[in-house]
Amino acid sequence: MKNETLKSNNEFKRVFLSGDKRIGKYVILYFLPIERNINRYGIITKKYIGNAVKRNRIKRILREILRNKYSNLLSGYDIVILARKNIINASFKEIEEDIVKLINKL
Repeated sequence: MKNETLKSNNEFKRVFLSGDKRIGKYVILYFLPIERNINRYGIITKKYIGNAVKRNRIKRILREILRNKYSNLLSGYDIVILARKNIINASFKEIEEDIVKLINKL
């Protein structure tokens, strides 16, 4: 199963408006079932997270978690992950546990 990324603003808006959400300690997970047999991910880190270096670090952590854990588990979802402000002080393991908990609720 292949993972792709959400690229356009319209794709993100569709997930926000038509999808469901789960709120965790470090991330908010928006998801929308789709007809295709792939997963498409989008990651959002807003400016309140910090400067570009910090935001890109968080994005790399989230992509790595998705690549390692969920490339084969989920299929047929558009998923948007929005990083919350307290993710700055969290370790990789804490972020991973939060995402595991949210995805298991799906």
